[in-house]
Amino acid sequence: MKKKDSTFWNMLWSLTLITAVAGGLLGYTHRLTQEPIARATKAGREKAIQQVIPKYDNSPIDEQCSYTVRNEYGETTAIVYPAKKEGVLVGAAVECSNSTGYGGEIRIIVGFEADGTIRDYRVLKHQETPG
Repeated sequence: MKKKDSTFWNMLWSLTLITAVAGGLLGYTHRLTQEPIARATKAGREKAIQQVIPKYDNSPIDEQCSYTVRNEYGETTAIVYPAKKEGVLVGAAVECSNSTGYGGEIRIIVGFEADGTIRDYRVLKHQETPG
C-alpha cells in the first residue's frame, strides 16, 4: 500500500476529520450526562437545605426567590429557600457565593429559624487549600 503524501490538504483533511469526530463524541457525552448531573446537583442542594433548616412539608426549591446584592466586593446573587410547615414559615435557607477566595468561588448555604437566628450552615463549593 502506497504511503500518503504529507501535503497541506491531506493534513488539513485529517485534522478536520479527527476534530469533527472528537467534537461529536464530546457533544454526545454532554447530552448523555446532562440530566444525571442536574438530578445529582438538585439532590445535593435538597440535602444541604434539609441539614440547615427546621423540618418542613413544602418544597423550598420550588418556592425559591433570588436577590442580587451589590457591594464593594462586587455583585452576588442570594437565593432564598423558604421552609414552611402547614403553611407557616418555620425558617429559610439562604445560598450565596463570593468569588474573592484564593482558589475562586466559595458557595455556602446558611439556615435560619423563623425568628432570624442562625440554625446551621454548609459549604457547598470551594477550591481552597485545606487548613
